[in-house]
Amino acid sequence: MDRNTLLLGDATRTSRIIEIGPSHAPIAPKRAGWNSFVVDHADQAALRAKYAGFPVDVEAIEVVDAVWHGGRLDAAVPAEYHASFDRLIASHVIEHIPDLVTFLVSAQTLLAPHGALALAVPDKRYCFDVLKPVSTTGDVLAAHNPEGAGRHFRRTMFNQVAYSAAFDGASAWGQHPVASAGFMNSLTDAFAFADTMSEARDSAYVDAHAWQFTPAAFRLAILELADGGLIDWHVADCTAAMGSEFIATLHRGRPTWASAAEREARRMDLLLALMVEQREMIDFAALGGLIAIPAQPADPAVARAIHELRELLAAQQARMAAIETALAPPTDTPAALGTLADLTARLDAQQRQLATITAADGTQASIMAALADIGRRQEDQRALIDAQQTQIAGITAADGTQASIMGSLAMIATQQQHQHQAIDDAARQTINALRALEALASQLADQQRMLAEVHRITQPLARLRRLFSRRSSE
Repeated sequence: MDRNTLLLGDATRTSRIIEIGPSHAPIAPKRAGWNSFVVDHADQAALRAKYAGFPVDVEAIEVVDAVWHGGRLDAAVPAEYHASFDRLIASHVIEHIPDLVTFLVSAQTLLAPHGALALAVPDKRYCFDVLKPVSTTGDVLAAHNPEGAGRHFRRTMFNQVAYSAAFDGASAWGQHPVASAGFMNSLTDAFAFADTMSEARDSAYVDAHAWQFTPAAFRLAILELADGGLIDWHVADCTAAMGSEFIATLHRGRPTWASAAEREARRMDLLLALMVEQREMIDFAALGGLIAIPAQPADPAVARAIHELRELLAAQQARMAAIETALAPPTDTPAALGTLADLTARLDAQQRQLATITAADGTQASIMAALADIGRRQEDQRALIDAQQTQIAGITAADGTQASIMGSLAMIATQQQHQHQAIDDAARQTINALRALEALASQLADQQRMLAEVHRITQPLARLRRLFSRRSSE
């Protein structure tokens, strides 16, 4: 499902929609028949002048119904519109809001009780915020001003300049390996800029990302703010990362808990999910060679098997990215011939990718061989223990000296203990490798399902290409 569909949700063209900061890319444009009320930081003429030198469609900038210069959002909208909207849409807006709590409370005032709040939020793992820490509820509380903070704090601006980074030369990317990183500004720039900052309410507004969220971090902040009585919202739906963003839909009403223990368990679940989300970006950086993950099993066979697993996953990730590129929808540009040509080129790319992906991969066989080697060494260790048991019986029969027998038994017992420990260690390593292999098998199954879907999709595309070819020849 595409982002606009997720943001619009169940809204229809008769729904009352208020869209915040749509600029040149409205989600519910009036010209398409949507019943929208537009709020932006400047009027239509000023916005069109602002973007005149940029590669955007300035004609898509619509009439602005209310100009918001800061403070409370609901104060910028005439009172007769309060509690009248069915849906509030804000795409890449909340990360810029100095006071997130007051924005969410203002949304409660503007929306009808059944209204929904739809947000497109940058995922900090996949944009220039990647090196900044995740925002916590404590951070949000520190910025809260019931009158609505109109300016960013000095620390926000320093962090914006000092820690913004580009990966592979881009300020936003998606779920794929990354190989290089670079600062977008210098530390000298950050200190110099911070020295010029003023936090006075009448100072000029300077834009920045005040908040850095992942899906789990956002869910946690909304849960805790609601439980603390600051907002009356709960997260009804939140996607995983989609490129460099995620889509969240909020409905009115605070979460209810059967007990305090249930609430604390949910908070812990979200904090642990946040750890997993951070690992996801770490894995992409490791797969791209940007960072090295030093933790490796002591057993060389297991380490080699896991290394091969990682290489296989990296190769398959590259193939998946190629499929995604091949299956990307044609451009929305009105030029029909360009669209058909684009479609034809992508169909050819799909066929090439299918041929590559379906090629046999011998890496799995190498992994299985490594695991079999571990199994053989375990059998050798067990055989040694059996030989030692035979040695015990032989010593007892042949040597009548009790002290000698006891000394030998003690020595053998120590050896057995070491052997059992070695078997346990090898077993744990084998289990870990098998789990990694199981995860790989799951990914391979997912890719097989995707290949089936690709095959289903390419059939009508192939017919379309043949039809276009015949018409071109005519």
